[in-house]
Amino acid sequence: MRRRVTVTVSLDQTRIAPETETEGELKEEKFETTTISEGILRLYGGKIDIIYDEDSLTELIGCETTLSFSLKDPGRVTMSRDGLVRTVLMFCEGERYISVYDTQYGSFELGVVTEKCDNNVTVNGGEMRIIYTVELRGTRAERNDITIKIRTV
Repeated sequence: MRRRVTVTVSLDQTRIAPETETEGELKEEKFETTTISEGILRLYGGKIDIIYDEDSLTELIGCETTLSFSLKDPGRVTMSRDGLVRTVLMFCEGERYISVYDTQYGSFELGVVTEKCDNNVTVNGGEMRIIYTVELRGTRAERNDITIKIRTV
């Protein structure tokens, strides 16, 4: 089964960065964005995929994002991106996953630690909220609080 959907992504992001190169102090930079995209919700074999294209606000223009999860285990969500950026991120509350983030400038390894993964999306739409921290080289780099609302068209 396939349905057309509207995907609204709200992201609150806190980046951790050195205050200066000589000082060891860190500062936090906060960003908030909301994007709306048209997409497809696909149900097959007890699994839901939500597929949509990123837009210019996310700096991932030209990327297709797919969110996937099993209806039996909606608290374990996979986010894959394909295009200018290629990666697969896994989100499951309390777990840490290692992934490779592949860009046109090179590839690097990152860790994803999921604090929360609430998902009530069904074939009729719904909402998921994922709070996670991204680590680069074992150091906390950013904290993301993302809410994704799915509405059938």
